[in-house]
Amino acid sequence: MNNNYINKITETRILLKKKIRMIIGGVGAVFFAVGFIPGVMDSVDDPGSTVALCGFMVAVFAFIFYTGFKAGKMLELAQRYSQIFAGDEDGLVTYGELARAMNMTESQIAKQLENLFRKNYFKDATLELNGGAPRVRLANTSGKNDGFITMKCPHCGGTNKLRTGTSGVCEYCGGAIKA
Repeated sequence: MNNNYINKITETRILLKKKIRMIIGGVGAVFFAVGFIPGVMDSVDDPGSTVALCGFMVAVFAFIFYTGFKAGKMLELAQRYSQIFAGDEDGLVTYGELARAMNMTESQIAKQLENLFRKNYFKDATLELNGGAPRVRLANTSGKNDGFITMKCPHCGGTNKLRTGTSGVCEYCGGAIKA
């Protein structure tokens, strides 16, 4: 899979944030959930306050876990858009094209793309909102069907299809290739 349009720095940051939040959230929620047991079994002086504190802390850690999960889902969404961008032939991807590919409405596409671009998930792509229909312009394209070229991987000799003027990853060995 060629995630040519994913900003690798953002991707690394999001993956790290996801892991940290899910681990801290999961461990914290379990730790405080276990605190419910002594509170319910009257083995502490004030079981009501213990249960309340543990319940509050479980909710806090569950929220931390959820934010990590949500960050991972946003990255998956960006990767799906990147796949669509990589397969585009003319370098201009309209909201209509994306809506058909994602089985969504154009307004849903607009909301998602504006959020993903604002958070810097993409590289080599520009969101164009003025001058006609909203669209994504892919780098190194003029919008005149710049097309693709077939590249031979310098590492394994595998044949790969890349947009002219871009770089990617060999689908056979994972080595870096540049068109």
